Amino acid sequence: MGQPHKHAEAIKAWADGKDVEFRNPSVSLAWGPLESPGQTLKFPAFVEKWEYRVVDPYRHLREALREGKTLEYLCRGKWVPLRGVDGAEPERTFHLPPEQYRVVDPYRHLREAEAAGKTIQFCTAGGWFDFLSGPPRYDFPPERYRVKPEPVETKVRIELSSVARFVPVELNLSVKHVDGQIVDINLESWEP
Repeated sequence: MGQPHKHAEAIKAWADGKDVEFRNPSVSLAWGPLESPGQTLKFPAFVEKWEYRVVDPYRHLREALREGKTLEYLCRGKWVPLRGVDGAEPERTFHLPPEQYRVVDPYRHLREAEAAGKTIQFCTAGGWFDFLSGPPRYDFPPERYRVKPEPVETKVRIELSSVARFVPVELNLSVKHVDGQIVDINLESWEP
């Protein structure tokens, strides 16, 4: 029996209907599809000097795991974190179609808030600052960003006694504060 073809694995995978990628290392290190959209090859050449590989539909997910990113999978209409089964590595637990997995975007809540018209702030040594020109690029870790907190309004009623007249005075104040700092105080009413 003769020596198997150098690209036997890719040839068999292609014949079984699997997607195969190729690259010509003397021209580019980028991988490309063996067949372009709308193109069907009767039989590809499988050039000896080129490289071929079977497309792994989970490749981007495996790479994300190796980079330390978090994955989620779709379970009963909800996205839930992917965890390994019985201590197994999570990348070995892919049992659903690839489109039912996603890489978690740690900036998702910020992007959604920005789309809803909220202001995004960035933390520097001087404190929190609003982005003033264009949307944030999210070049730094997620903890350096936040959605600008909305002022919280608290109603306060204060009863005072005037020492000179011994007349009680009642003040009704509206106090707005952000992150524990008072930003506005309004006297709503007072009664002697």
